[in-house]
Amino acid sequence: MSRCPVPKIVSFVDFPIWVSSAAAEFQDQFASLDATGERFGIYRDAMQANGFAFHPSQVGVARAFYVARDNAEKEAAIDRRIAGQRRLHAISQRPDGNNTASIMAFSDTRAASEESALYGNPDEIARKIEKLRDMGVEYILLNGGGTSRENLRRFAKEVMPAFRTEPEMRAAG
Repeated sequence: MSRCPVPKIVSFVDFPIWVSSAAAEFQDQFASLDATGERFGIYRDAMQANGFAFHPSQVGVARAFYVARDNAEKEAAIDRRIAGQRRLHAISQRPDGNNTASIMAFSDTRAASEESALYGNPDEIARKIEKLRDMGVEYILLNGGGTSRENLRRFAKEVMPAFRTEPEMRAAG
């Protein structure tokens, strides 16, 4: 009977590690841009105060996005978002009805949904991204909410070029 060789196990320590805050107030993907910037600063300051190196690319800020052709399409998308949040909240309840899951910590208002999500025409979305960038955010996790590939294509074509930068040149060797 022949034996299969067992591959050597190699441990890698140079890989990104995602750390999620245990505090619900830091996990709210539905937070306003101002609250997100404040929380980003608190996290950065706490990391540095405890002797850890910090780089903005270590923090992912999740945001829903929808590139609307006009205001009516934006309003309809926001309505769908709110309805989806309410459905998710309704089916995510504990048997006693006391849901404390941080993912559901959102303000159930139209204004809150408009403020937190990257919904609108390309200029509106770009202004929100610029605001996040001005607060130090460099890494945004986009959630299209099951929308079409066309939405993603519009984002790539009409929003992303505003943020294109020249790659850094490095000496060979």
